[in-house]
Amino acid sequence: ELTGLLNRRYFFNRLSQEISKSKRNNRPFSLLILDVDHFKEINDTYGHLEGDEVLRVISNVLVQCVREMDIVTRYAGDEFIAILPEAIKEDAIPVAHRILEETRKLEFSNPKVAGATFTVAVSVGLSTFPHDGQTANELIEHADLGLYAAKQGGRNRVCCGSVSTEPAEPAISFDGIIPRFIGRAEEIRQLEEIYHRALEGNLQVVFVAGEAGVGKTRLVEEFLSRLNKDKIQLLKGTCFDTKIPMPYQPFREALASFIERDTYFGYALLRSLSEALKIEVLKVIPNLDTKRLGITSASMGLDPVQDEYRLFDGIYQIMKKISQKGPLVLFLDDLQWADLASLELFSYIVRNGRNDRIMICITFRPEEIIDGNIERGSMASVIHKLSRVHRLDRINVTPLSKNHVAEMLSTVFHPHTCPKELIELVVNETEGNPFFIEELLKTLIENKDIKFEKNHLTIKPAETITLPSSVRDLVLDRIDKLPEELQEILTIAATIGQEFSLPLLSFITGKNEGHIQDILDNGMDANIIKEDFSSAEEKFSFTHCKIREVLYYSLRESKRERLHMKIAHALERLFHNELPNHYEDLAQHYYVTREKEKAFTYMLLCARKVQESYAIHESISYYMKAVSLYDNFSSELQFLHRDDYASITLALGTLFNITGEYEIALKWLNTCREIKDDSHEVYLSLGELHVKRGDYDKAMEMFKIALDKTTLNTALANIETNMSYVYFRVSNFNESERLAKKAIERLQDKALSLVTSEAYKNLGTVYYAKGHFAQAIEYYTKSLEISTLLNDKRSIANSYNNLGSVYYRQNNFDKALDHLQKCLVIREEIGDKSGIVYSYNNIGNIHYNLTDYDNAEKYYSQCLAISNEIGEQAAIIASYNNLGNVYLATEDFTSAAEHYQHSLELSEKIGEKASIARAYTGLGNVYINTNDYLKAYDYYQKCFVIREQIGDMSGMAFASIHMAFASISVGNFEKAEHHFITSGKLKEQINDLPGRLTIINQLIRLYLYTGKNDNARELLIEALDLARLLDQAEMLAETWGLYAILHINDGDTEKAKKAMHTMDKFANSISLTIPVSNFTSFVQGKYELAAHHYKQSLPLFERALKHRRVKNSDVEYGQIMLDFASALIHLQRYAEAAEKLHIAQDFFSKISMKEKLETIQEMKTSIQDTAE
Repeated sequence: ELTGLLNRRYFFNRLSQEISKSKRNNRPFSLLILDVDHFKEINDTYGHLEGDEVLRVISNVLVQCVREMDIVTRYAGDEFIAILPEAIKEDAIPVAHRILEETRKLEFSNPKVAGATFTVAVSVGLSTFPHDGQTANELIEHADLGLYAAKQGGRNRVCCGSVSTEPAEPAISFDGIIPRFIGRAEEIRQLEEIYHRALEGNLQVVFVAGEAGVGKTRLVEEFLSRLNKDKIQLLKGTCFDTKIPMPYQPFREALASFIERDTYFGYALLRSLSEALKIEVLKVIPNLDTKRLGITSASMGLDPVQDEYRLFDGIYQIMKKISQKGPLVLFLDDLQWADLASLELFSYIVRNGRNDRIMICITFRPEEIIDGNIERGSMASVIHKLSRVHRLDRINVTPLSKNHVAEMLSTVFHPHTCPKELIELVVNETEGNPFFIEELLKTLIENKDIKFEKNHLTIKPAETITLPSSVRDLVLDRIDKLPEELQEILTIAATIGQEFSLPLLSFITGKNEGHIQDILDNGMDANIIKEDFSSAEEKFSFTHCKIREVLYYSLRESKRERLHMKIAHALERLFHNELPNHYEDLAQHYYVTREKEKAFTYMLLCARKVQESYAIHESISYYMKAVSLYDNFSSELQFLHRDDYASITLALGTLFNITGEYEIALKWLNTCREIKDDSHEVYLSLGELHVKRGDYDKAMEMFKIALDKTTLNTALANIETNMSYVYFRVSNFNESERLAKKAIERLQDKALSLVTSEAYKNLGTVYYAKGHFAQAIEYYTKSLEISTLLNDKRSIANSYNNLGSVYYRQNNFDKALDHLQKCLVIREEIGDKSGIVYSYNNIGNIHYNLTDYDNAEKYYSQCLAISNEIGEQAAIIASYNNLGNVYLATEDFTSAAEHYQHSLELSEKIGEKASIARAYTGLGNVYINTNDYLKAYDYYQKCFVIREQIGDMSGMAFASIHMAFASISVGNFEKAEHHFITSGKLKEQINDLPGRLTIINQLIRLYLYTGKNDNARELLIEALDLARLLDQAEMLAETWGLYAILHINDGDTEKAKKAMHTMDKFANSISLTIPVSNFTSFVQGKYELAAHHYKQSLPLFERALKHRRVKNSDVEYGQIMLDFASALIHLQRYAEAAEKLHIAQDFFSKISMKEKLETIQEMKTSIQDTAE
C-alpha cells in the first residue's frame, strides 16, 4: 500500500463491527470522508511521483490528527475515510478542522522549477451514527454528500450533509489529550535504533525509566505508532499496584489480547505446541478453548512432570513463533509492580531468545525500586543479573523543557497565541511533567482562569488564580466537579483496581449496564477513564494510574472496607462458575475486610493455584499471608482449619527447601509433623531436606518412617527411589540397586513418570560406581527415553550429563564432551542455572583430567560466577574446591590453600559434611605437596572421621588411600600398607570392584618397589582375576604391567616379555589416561633395560616422566630415576647418570629407603671407578 494505511476491504469489515457495537451499547461514532482538492491538476502539472508523495504525506497528517483508537483507511484514489469510535458530531468536527489546518501548512517541492513549492488542501464530509444513518451505505452516502457540499462551497472546508461546519466564534475546550506528540526526538531515535537491531535477529531489551506522569507509556506508544503495523506483531501487558499480585499478569494480558485479535493464527500456533506445553500455557491463559487447542479431557487428567521451565518454555515458544510471522514488540508497562514469576519469565525469554526478532520495551518508575541511592527489590535484582549476560538499553525520560511546554500549549490552543504568563505558570507549577500539565490545564479551563477576549487567549493574573497544592488536589478538584453519580461509580471502580468491567459495576450497583455505560461516557468525556478495545469483554481503565491512586486513597478506611466487601460478594455471585480465575481478586478484597475466614480460604486457594504454575515466591507470599490470618483466628476457627494449616506448613517447608532456605524449611516441616504425624508426605519432605544438607542418616530415618505411613504404590516407589539415592551416597550400592529395581517394579503398570526415570537413573549410577559401564549406559539411556517422552528438558539434560560421565570414565573424552555439551545447551535453553553450573563443573573436570588446566580454570570460574549469582551454595563450594585442584596441579600452592579454605568455611557454615571432608582432602594435598606430611596426614584423618560419621564408606576408603600416601612420604611403609589394606576392605564391603582393584594395584606397587615380591605375587593373582572380571582394558593393561615388573624383579625376562606384550595389547585398544600411559612407558623401559637394550629404554623413561610432578609418595618416580641412571651408565653417559642418581638419592633419602640408597651408592662408586 502506497500510503501505509489500511485498505478499503478492512474498512468495510471494521465499519460493520463498529455499527454492531454501537447498536449493542447504544453509543455513537462518526465517519470522516475526504479527498485532495484539485488532485488531478497536481498529477497533470507535477507528475504522478509527486502526486504519490502528496498522498503519502497527507496519510501521515491524518494519522497524527486522530486518536490512537481511531481507524484511518485509504478508500480509493485520493479519497480517505476515518472511523472515530465514541465520537459525536461535536467531537468529530474539531478533528476535521485540525486535518484541514495541518494540511494547509504542507509545502511540496515543484520538480519543474528549482526552489519553487506548491501547497495542497482537502475537503471533508462528515456523518454520525445513528443520527445520519444506521447502515454502512447510509453513513457513507451522508458523508459523501457532505464532501460534495464542501467541494461546491469552495473546497478546503468541512460539511455535514449540505451544512457547512466552519466555526463561528472560538471557544476554549481541552479533552485532556494533547493533539500532537511533543519533543522526545532523541528518545524516539534511540527506540528506532534498538528496533532495527532486533530486526537483524538479535533480541533487544530497552527499559524506559521515569517518574509517574512523565510520559513513558506515551513515548512507547508514539514509537509504536510509527512502525509498520501490517508487519510488526505487538503484545502489550500492564502490571498493576495490588496487594495480591496475579502471577504472570502482564503476559496473561498480552497473550490473551493477541489471541483475541488474531484468533485463527493464535490457536493454530498453540496447536503446534507439544501436549505438555499446551497444558503449561493454560496455567497462564486459563480461558483458552481446550477443544480448539486439541487437548482432550483425558490428557488434561495426566500428571505431567511439574517444572516451571516447561511453562516458561511454552510461553517463549509462542513468542518465538509469533516473531517468525513478523518482528515482535513486547511492551510491558509499569514493570515496577510486576510479580516475581513474571520477572523470572521475562528473564527466561531474554536468555533464550537471543537470536529472535523480538524487541522488549519496558516502562518503570525508578522511584518505586530505589531505597536511598540503591536499587532494591525483585525488579532491580533481575535487571542486575540480566545485565551480566545480555545487553540492556535504558532510556531515561525526563520532564519536558520550557520550550517543549510552550510547544505543547501552542498545540492545545492552536491557532491562538499562548500568553507567556500561562507558559510561565504551567512550567513553574508542573516542572514539565506532562500528566501534571494536562491536569492543570483542565482545572484552569474548568475554573475559567483561561478565556478568550476579543479573539485573543488571555489568562487571569497569577495572584487571582487559586491552584491546588498538589497533583492529588488537582485530581480531586476535577473529580468534585463531576456528576455525583459518576463520582460514586468511579470510587467503586478505583476500589476494584486499575481495570474494571461493565458487568461487575452493574452487578455491584444494581443498575443496568446501559445506565452504567451512560455514566461512564461522562467519565470518558472528562478523560478520567478510557475503554479497552483490545478485549472482547467490555473493559475500562483509568487513563492514568495516579487518578486511581488518588481516588482510592482519599476514601475513608471504613468506606474502603465496605466497598471491598461489596466487590468480593459480587465477584462470588457473578463468577460462581469460574471462581478459580478470580481467586487473586477475591483474596485481595477479603484481605482488607473483617471476613478473615474467607480471606484465609481464598489466600490458600491462591497459593495452591500459583504453586501449580511454579510462581514459588508468590506462592510463599500467599501462604505466609494465610498463616498471618490463621494466627489471628479464634481457637474455634483454628481448630476448624487445623488440616488447612497443616497443608500450609507442609507446602512452606517444601517451597523453602526448593529455594535453599533449609533452616526455615525445617521449621515449617517440623511444625507440620507436630500437627499431622500420620502423613507420609511430611516425612518424605524432611528426608529430601536432610539429603540436601548431606545428613544421610537423618534422611534415611525420615524415609523409613514415611514408608510406614502409606500403602500407595506410587508414594512407596517415590520414597524407595529417594532411599536408593541415599544408599548410593553412602556407597551401599547393593541396597541402592535393590530399592531402585523395587521402585521400577511397583510402577510397571503405571503411566510413565519422572519417578521411573529417576529410578533408572539411580540404577545407572550404581552400575557406574561399580565400574559396570555397559549396564550404566543401558539404564541411563532408559532414563533418557522416558524423560524424552515426557518432554522434561531438565531430566533429559541430566541423562546426557550422566552418559557423559560414563564415557569420561571410559576415557572416551570426545564422546563425553559431546554429551556434556548437549546437556549444557538444553540447560541454557531452559535457563536452568543450577544445572548450568554443574555442566561447567563437569566440562571443567574433563579438561582438568586432560591436564588442560587453563580451560579447566575457565569452566570452574564460570561455574563459580553463576553459582554466586544464584546462590547455589553446593556449587560455590565445589567450584572453590575444583579451582583449588587446578592451582594444586599448577603448583600455585598458596592459591590452592586459599580456595580449599574458602570451600571449608562455606561447608562448615551450612553444615555440609561431605563438602567439609573434600576440603580437608584438598588442604591435605597442599601440605603433602609442600612437604608438611604430618599436617597432611592430620587433614586426611579428619576427612576419614567425617566420612565415617556420615557412613560414606567410599569416602572413608578414599581418605585411607591418602593416609597411605602420606605415610609413604615419611617412609612409614608398614602404616601405608595398613591403610591400603583398610581401604581395600572398605571397597570390598561396598562391592566397588574397580575401586578395590585400583587399591590392590597401589599396594602391589608398594610391595614391588620395597622388595616384597612374594606379597606382590600373591596379590597379583587376585588383581588379575578382578581385572578379567571387570573386563576393562586400562585396568587389564595396568595389572599385566605390574606382572611384567614382578618377572623383571625375578630375573625372568621371557615371562616379563609375555606379560609386557599382553599389557601392550590392552593398552593399544583404548585411549589411556595419562597416569596409566606413563606407567606402561615405564614398564616398557624397564623391560628394555633388563633385555640390555639400553638405548631403546631411554625415550621410554623420558615418556614415563612426562606430566609427572615429584611427590614423596610416588615411589615409582624414584624407581624410574634409578633405572634411567642404570641405562645411562651402561651407555657410558656418566655425567647424565650422575645427575639422575643425585635426584634419586635425594628422593629416597626423604622417605628413608635404605636399600635404594645403598644401591645408589654402589652405582655412584661404579661410575667413579670407571672414570678413574
